[in-house]
Amino acid sequence: PETQAADRQHLSLLQTQIQRLPDKLKTALLLFAIEGHSQEECAAILGVTPKTVELRVYRARKLLLERLPKFL
Repeated sequence: PETQAADRQHLSLLQTQIQRLPDKLKTALLLFAIEGHSQEECAAILGVTPKTVELRVYRARKLLLERLPKFL
């Protein structure tokens, strides 16, 4: 039970930090990492180049790592 409570708390914190990302970064991250689209598919959806998608996902992940506690 303690582990499940901690897991729920970590998930909630992660969700909160994802929601706080700038929209461009959040959208690219969700399409690529959560929904499983390729960089090319994300690029077509967003109207940008695949390299732009790669950069936005990288920046989103970097921000999340900076903002989240090290124990996650």
